[in-house]
Amino acid sequence: MKSIVICCDGTSNQFAADKTNVVRLFSVLARDDSQLTFYHPGLGTMEPPGAITDVGRKLRRTLGMAVGWGLERDLVDAYAYIMNSYQPGDHVYLFGFSRGAYTVRALAALIYMYGLFPPGNEPLIPYAIRQITGFNENGGDVREKFILADGFKSTFSSIDCPIHFLGIWDTVSSVGWIANPLSIPFAAKLPNVQHIRHAVAIDERRAFFRTNLLAKPEPGQPQRDIEEVWFPGCHGDVGGGYEEAQNGLSKLSLCWFPRRTEPVRRIISIEN
Repeated sequence: MKSIVICCDGTSNQFAADKTNVVRLFSVLARDDSQLTFYHPGLGTMEPPGAITDVGRKLRRTLGMAVGWGLERDLVDAYAYIMNSYQPGDHVYLFGFSRGAYTVRALAALIYMYGLFPPGNEPLIPYAIRQITGFNENGGDVREKFILADGFKSTFSSIDCPIHFLGIWDTVSSVGWIANPLSIPFAAKLPNVQHIRHAVAIDERRAFFRTNLLAKPEPGQPQRDIEEVWFPGCHGDVGGGYEEAQNGLSKLSLCWFPRRTEPVRRIISIEN
């Protein structure tokens, strides 16, 4: 049995001097034969393929930050890493900040609905993503969409993959257009996740950073380990990304994960 740790950063965030909590966590993860690690920079950090001119590259980066273009690509990359690494019994950990938090929630929902395809089946992944994001489109019978998804899974998927732990900092709703934010089935309920920790900014008021809370467990559902806690400050005060001198508040939510959750302590290097 091994651990597979997926870390997805926030909008326009990547490894730099102004570290996010995703980078800080990734830097202390154990790396050996018993643990595989994957880091994905935030939406809008690089222009998508196909942007030829300087203006085109800048426009696509800006749209990536503004409406979440690139979410599909990020999902493909993270899903493919798990698909090609996972064996039954492995523990999968997902971490994310901001839109990276929404990315890992969408990833958990994608795995819940479609399972994992056999290793090497990268061409199938975009089709599953387009199906699950298609639930957001107006028109069409939702029941028919679920039937289509079940048929796709039974035809191509090989195994289910429970998520052991999901740790997220301040999920935002601005993935998609402001008037029509993207809504993915099960990204709020996350029924396949055993342990969930969500740190939320209590003082954030900006429209692009609207809070995206988890759904409350339904009566009669199996008991799971879920904590969603408000922390002082705005978006970056919870998820990091400021210069070190201004990053003090974000360390509160960073330390909350390992202090409150034994599974997180297991994946951190003893040297750290």
